[in-house]
Amino acid sequence: MMKKLFDLLTGKPSSPAPASATIAPTPEARVRAFIQHWHRQWTHARETMGDDVDFGRWHSLVSEADQAHFDRDCGSGTSDAYGSDPDFDPATTEVIGQRIDGTQAQVHTRRNGAASTRYHVYDLRHDANGDWRISQVFTLFDPPTAPVINAARYAELGTLSTADAPLTAPNDDLALDENLLFRGDRRIEQDDLRGQITQQVIGEIDIRSGVLAISDFGYGFDDLQPLARRAPLGRHPVETVMVDRRVAGIRIRFDPHRRAVTWKAARTQHGTGIYGVDAGNLAIFDVSGLQTLSHIAQERCFRQWSGAGIARTLALAHPDDCVITPSGYGDGAYPAFWGLDDSSALVSLYVDFMILIEERDAGRYVSL
Repeated sequence: MMKKLFDLLTGKPSSPAPASATIAPTPEARVRAFIQHWHRQWTHARETMGDDVDFGRWHSLVSEADQAHFDRDCGSGTSDAYGSDPDFDPATTEVIGQRIDGTQAQVHTRRNGAASTRYHVYDLRHDANGDWRISQVFTLFDPPTAPVINAARYAELGTLSTADAPLTAPNDDLALDENLLFRGDRRIEQDDLRGQITQQVIGEIDIRSGVLAISDFGYGFDDLQPLARRAPLGRHPVETVMVDRRVAGIRIRFDPHRRAVTWKAARTQHGTGIYGVDAGNLAIFDVSGLQTLSHIAQERCFRQWSGAGIARTLALAHPDDCVITPSGYGDGAYPAFWGLDDSSALVSLYVDFMILIEERDAGRYVSL
């Protein structure tokens, strides 16, 4: 037993280790044992495969390490990618933090790799056998507990959004209509777009500062710009329109009893009201939620959403201060609009994912 533990901690033997592992007395011991084991598997793959990667073999090697150190049905998520710079390396990794709360624990590590510094956060569970097992691991490029934006940047964001910011018309090619998009359950039979359209309330968003942002939540926040116009405070219902299991639109209704009759671009100070997507989602959130949000908390929020893959509210700093949704057909660019009633009061904010549309003459898009 002692020889197995010694081999696991020192990286010997050079051949792949069996799928079993000794009981780890502490969370840190389990993490160190996993890093050693994983790196040994990677070294074996490099020595035996060279440049001709056999991903079936690599998957098998990673699975052996995962099974030895993770909870059942959990893993490191590294079996589908193999590179010359290992994800885990005991020679360049240090433990920078550990927290134990009963049967749950976290271990934070920092690795100075060839390309960049990487951080890992391990969640662990103490099982009935007295063993610490890893339940999930996060990879970050920033210190896990550092805030996603600093205090000065947070203060600056507040100055970029005002209650009387001018509202401008959308791009000329966008003749979209919120009322047509959100007109209840119906069927669509239009060219290749056929199926049932459903409209539903998915919850409420809690707006505490009035400063809202629309962003792909997979992005960082270094270049984040809030909407130039502030939104009404309070809790407001959030609705989606679905077609063919895709979200065609999402909106916040500031006054469910009033109807929008005109629409303006929901833009930032220097934007057009069109928002890019690179990770299959868009989030609408109160910027006040970023004040205390750490990098690991952001990753947890994003993983919590991606595990379900549906439109839902999340908690950044407070319950329901963010709503996140799949973005229609996926990556691309999508317009957002303020809805105004006949007295020019803001009654809605919505994003159109350009599914329930039709292109008309002169390249103008209209709602179906």
